[in-house]
Amino acid sequence: MADHAGPGGAEVHIRVGIHSGEAVATAERYLGFSVHRAARIGGAAHGGQVLLSSPTRVQVAAVVGPSFPVRVLERAANTDDLDGDLTTLLRAEVVREVRRYPELECAFPHALLQQAALSTLTAGRRRELYGRVAAAFEEVYDASPDDHLERLAHYYAQAEDRVKTIEYLERAARRHDALGAPEQAARLREHARG
Repeated sequence: MADHAGPGGAEVHIRVGIHSGEAVATAERYLGFSVHRAARIGGAAHGGQVLLSSPTRVQVAAVVGPSFPVRVLERAANTDDLDGDLTTLLRAEVVREVRRYPELECAFPHALLQQAALSTLTAGRRRELYGRVAAAFEEVYDASPDDHLERLAHYYAQAEDRVKTIEYLERAARRHDALGAPEQAARLREHARG
């Protein structure tokens, strides 16, 4: 939307309300309390603003990335009903299933949805969620952390945990050295020093 002008060249500011819940689909539209609630939430937003009714799962998924392993979301979101929450998000087309094998992975169908969810986070909440996601990644992939070293470094950098960030950057650099990629290793070491 930012790349397109409105009528007469006017700047366009959209407002979005996101709520997940059950709805009834008819040939022309969706009906139900959840649809009404999403409309009310969107009506409360200002131009250029996105409001979420129950943001935790969507926010955690957005922190994990454009696509996310559901096991990581489950650990980081700390919810009792992830299956129900995920089903609701899938039905509302906030996320979509990308693959089931070797593990269930979902993704945001458009980068704007992920960015919208991230934009609702305060700086403190963002740091907290990145730390939770990093810890969840370590727990879920404890048998194969080398496959996720740079991603873990990113999460810890966003969580402002400098010690863990450097640890994972150095491990990633050693791995790239072992794989015969000295340029990548040097880039990671430079980032660790910076």
